[in-house]
Amino acid sequence: MLGDMRSVLSLLVLAACGGAARPSPPSATSPRNEAHRPTTASTTPSCAEVVDHIMATSDVPADRHADERAARLDDCEATAWSEEVRRCLLAAPDESSGLVCHLAGQVLPADVVTILPPELEAAFNLDVIAAGAREHFDLHGSFPISATPLTPTTSCCSFADGLCPADGNLWAAAPWADLRFWILDAHRLRYSYQSDGTRFVATATGDGDCDGVAVTYALEGNIANGVLTLSGTSPRHED
Repeated sequence: MLGDMRSVLSLLVLAACGGAARPSPPSATSPRNEAHRPTTASTTPSCAEVVDHIMATSDVPADRHADERAARLDDCEATAWSEEVRRCLLAAPDESSGLVCHLAGQVLPADVVTILPPELEAAFNLDVIAAGAREHFDLHGSFPISATPLTPTTSCCSFADGLCPADGNLWAAAPWADLRFWILDAHRLRYSYQSDGTRFVATATGDGDCDGVAVTYALEGNIANGVLTLSGTSPRHED
């Protein structure tokens, strides 16, 4: 069922965003980025300059360095990283700190921002977590090890319209940063991640209509002979 929902959501995202599953990074203007930004500059840093700095401060294994560099260079050029994002990344001391540069101020244009129903939000975000877990496994030989409870800690029904407000700081720490997972807009669900390095279980939990009945969507991942196997569960009733 989760697989079907991911297929439906992919079509919705492609239609709304012209084929991009993530928004193009806009200017990094958040105050929390000021410490990472140089005070003077005359020209916009090139994608190559920025990516080379990222690679020099990352822990990507040497045998994957060339492929990872090429992928990030392509991302910089294809999504047109802004000048401020590039300068922020150049000043970041390590890759995890650099993640904040992308988190700061990222929003979708108003005409494509949509609050998804819980089942579609869960399908999309659990799919992103699975992709991040697989990437981490490919690079490091294991999934990110963590026992992270529901994030955010407060039920979304405690906020207006039953929506948790966007908070980039929540996703800048492990394991979310290691999974390259973040939420940039208001959302209905909270997320957890548990892994011993060889198996992971990610969940999306929420009460979509705030009637006191929460539902949980779960996705389990295992690696066998280098192949990632996913299995998902979803509620039997409509929330």
